[in-house]
Amino acid sequence: MCRPILSLALLSLLTATAPALAGGVAYVDQVAYDPARTREGNWASVIQSGANNWASQRQIGENTAAILQSGADNYLIQEQNGTGNHARAVQSGSSNSGSQEQGVNGNTALLRQEGESNAAKQRQLGSANLVIASQRGMRNTVVQVQVGRDNTSTVSQSGQDNSAQTTQQGAWNKATIEQTGGQNYEVVQLGVGNSFDSQGVTLSNGTKITQTGVGATIKVSSR
Repeated sequence: MCRPILSLALLSLLTATAPALAGGVAYVDQVAYDPARTREGNWASVIQSGANNWASQRQIGENTAAILQSGADNYLIQEQNGTGNHARAVQSGSSNSGSQEQGVNGNTALLRQEGESNAAKQRQLGSANLVIASQRGMRNTVVQVQVGRDNTSTVSQSGQDNSAQTTQQGAWNKATIEQTGGQNYEVVQLGVGNSFDSQGVTLSNGTKITQTGVGATIKVSSR
């Protein structure tokens, strides 16, 4: 299935080339399934500016990965195993950390973090999964895990001390979380056809939602 790649701000810069900048470390490890296939292969790009930024990319198969980091003391790791996986990460600020792990085929992971001491982990197994995380502010944390196919998880956090964790297993699951302030969410979906949609603009809410079965739908709005 062909899925359009959703863009975050500055993602277009990831495809550009830039000279190596002082104060950063980047590791790239690529392994092709079939070295004889010269038309296909892995594609990796790392652009870093600032001081003490660290990036690592490991690819097995035929995948694309791109990292753009600016600021200081940022950490980003991307691991891909399969074919047709796409990972994009943008970090700006200081002391941000992120990891993107993809397996099997056709997964897309987009990550953007701005501010200080934000942490994000994205893990996908299966086919045609799409996961997006955008964090701005300080000390935000997000964990996204998807197993199956056609899963979609979107998290957008702004403010301080937001925390969101989404776990999906099965098929056709969809979860969306948008927070402003200090909310805390944990969503677990198992089965087929589950859907979750939440928007919070108040402070210090705590919500835990678990869905098991077929065709369940939950929408939560707090203000």
